[in-house]
Amino acid sequence: MKKNFLFPTICSRIGWLFLLFGAVYLILVTTELLPEINITVFSILPSDISITESGRGCYLIHNDISDELGTVAIMVGLLLIAFSAERDEDEFTDALRLRSWYLAGISYAVVYILCDLLIYEIAYLQYMWFVQGGLLILLYILIFKSKIHLSRRSSDGQ
Repeated sequence: MKKNFLFPTICSRIGWLFLLFGAVYLILVTTELLPEINITVFSILPSDISITESGRGCYLIHNDISDELGTVAIMVGLLLIAFSAERDEDEFTDALRLRSWYLAGISYAVVYILCDLLIYEIAYLQYMWFVQGGLLILLYILIFKSKIHLSRRSSDGQ
């Protein structure tokens, strides 16, 4: 019986391409070097909703989807990188994955609490977009890949 459900190793490289494409695309979109992609899309909230209003039902709105394309590409890339098997996957790698998730979760909680206490108004909404956009997975990848790298360096030196 298969113990873990990881993508094949090649998916990690594909994930790095998605991540790079999404980051470059978002930079080009936010600096307005690329044109907007305006189409009619499905929305669960009307585009002109205020905090006191509550919408019911589903809506079709005309929206620029450029930022969504970039953030989805980044999230797909992060997921492929985080959940792809290493070339030398074993029990030690599983233990590193678990410890990395633990440290990423704690780091995420600390960053979330600090920013919740110290950032206000529209900057808070921008921060929340960043945090909900994959900070936990990004922290996991950074911690796990650094642990794998250090582990490989120490085993090569013996």
